[in-house]
Amino acid sequence: MATTSQACLGGMRRRCIVLDIEGTTTPMTFATEVLFPYARDNIRKHLTATFDTQQTKDDIELLRAQVEIDLEQGGVVGALPIAPDEAGKERVIHSLVANVEAMIDADRKVTSQK
Repeated sequence: MATTSQACLGGMRRRCIVLDIEGTTTPMTFATEVLFPYARDNIRKHLTATFDTQQTKDDIELLRAQVEIDLEQGGVVGALPIAPDEAGKERVIHSLVANVEAMIDADRKVTSQK
């Protein structure tokens, strides 16, 4: 017999449930008052420490794609092209940080930023 939680999930066991936290489990201001300042304060350190990992490389590609869209549409003040890998780690990180900060300033909440 399925438990109540299993019945609600179509009889399948789940390991986690992802919620949209803003306004659901936390105040609406959580992203702007907690998450964005944390990201701004730690993005450079995080990128420097994890730059060569596959997960960070994948995240960089997502950010590159988003920034290309932003530049084409003129949607984010301060957006600038992300330096190619050939430019070196420091230049890539510098351009990534600039774009993440521009997204924060624009109150963006896009997948590549998360």
